[in-house]
Amino acid sequence: TLGRATIAAGKVDDGMKEIRTAQQKSHGTWLFMETLATALTDNHRALEAVEFLETTKTEDRSAKHWVALGKAQRFVGADDKAKAAYDEALNQDDGAVDAMIGQALLLSQQKKYDEASPWFEKAVEVYANYPDIYENIGLIWIAQGAHQDANAQLLEAERRLISQNAEYGRRQRFYQTVTEAF
Repeated sequence: TLGRATIAAGKVDDGMKEIRTAQQKSHGTWLFMETLATALTDNHRALEAVEFLETTKTEDRSAKHWVALGKAQRFVGADDKAKAAYDEALNQDDGAVDAMIGQALLLSQQKKYDEASPWFEKAVEVYANYPDIYENIGLIWIAQGAHQDANAQLLEAERRLISQNAEYGRRQRFYQTVTEAF
């Protein structure tokens, strides 16, 4: 969307306005709600994302809604609420890969790596071509100081991003995240 492109160009507030306008014109279409919530969370405004998502009408709360809420809750440190949101996403859609990744990341933040691994394995079983899985596994390896293992996962994530012709902003976030992790 134009809003995401504007954010990728470094104009976060302008991009947020564009996404909010599109979301209002669409009468709350989930695509715009998810885009706005993700943009808020990814730009260090997770508390705004939580507030936005918690005010969404109950009937509009799909698995994607719960994943976005879980991510925002994880970013503000509300681990129990994040876990509950990811659980709800998986209750609605047992193939919700982003919820599996969210569970794994939540456990990894808590240094429960052995409990995180099965979530990543399940995510790979469901959607092996999803670059985010390999990116996050790589980042966890970096956090543990296992740079060689991290390299293999990050190279796989990069390969999949390129082969899937991921949008420029997504690739840029990948490289920025990896650079910051090292």
